Amino acid sequence: MTGPVAITAQPADLPGRIVFQDGRNNIYLYDLETGAVRWLTNGFDPDISADGSKVTFVRGGGADNGVWTINLDGSNARKLYGGGDIMRSPKWSPDDKWIVFSHQVNG
Repeated sequence: MTGPVAITAQPADLPGRIVFQDGRNNIYLYDLETGAVRWLTNGFDPDISADGSKVTFVRGGGADNGVWTINLDGSNARKLYGGGDIMRSPKWSPDDKWIVFSHQVNG
């Protein structure tokens, strides 16, 4: 796996933050007001919580395979669910109490 690359962005003059992934399974945090972009973690299909404090995402392969969460400051990466199955597109519920995702069972 290759590491993160330096990404620059312009301020969008909007409040809030978004998360996105590059083509190398790196997840970044983009501050819309300042234009600051910061690498957050490795994974794909990121979704930021409604309260803006956490990100859910998926990692694939081996022991890391599963649905994860991480704080926006990059701390407390935590695997919530995993196994040998294919998982995609985790999304927070509007109240941030649940995470839904697509799950393909092998077999």
